[in-house]
Formats: sequence, structure tokens, C-alpha cells
Amino acid sequence: MQLQVECNDRVGKHQVCWTCDRSFKMQTARVIVCDDQGKTCGEVCPTCISKGYGWLNSQFERLTKPKKSLVTSTLTSVAGKLDRAIVRTKSA
Repeated sequence: MQLQVECNDRVGKHQVCWTCDRSFKMQTARVIVCDDQGKTCGEVCPTCISKGYGWLNSQFERLTKPKKSLVTSTLTSVAGKLDRAIVRTKSA
């Protein structure tokens, strides 16, 4: 997880926090959560930022891990089906 801090040109507008799904009023700086490749996940509210990097990192893992395990299980399922199809083709 990476945190990106940027100047905000939308001060006073409302945004939904990526970690807690609550609406918050934008400040002069915004904090954006990114994955390890720098892909933006979403903006984080001041309440979540105040809980610290360790907490944010655990939330990041919790929010992104189900997606990773879903992809892994899907790939495993497809690979198993392909293996069975190859075995059937060879035995036919």
C-alpha cells in the first residue's frame, strides 16, 4: 500500500472514504490510497487517516485480499477444468 498526498482543488466538496464508506468534506490536501503498483484505490477521510498507517494498511489488506483470493480461486478452477479436458482428449 502507498499513500499519495496531493493539493486539492475541490475544497469543501463531499467525497466518500475508500476505507469506511462515509462521506466527508474535502480539505486543502487529500490522501489517496494506492496499491503497490501505484494504481489509485480511493481517497481516505481524516478520521481514517488519524487511525494511523498500520490501521490503514490492515484495512487495505482486508479490502483488497478478497479480490486477490477470488482471482486465485477462479484461475485454479479454470486450470482444473482445462486439465480434465486435456486428460479426456488424450484418452479418447
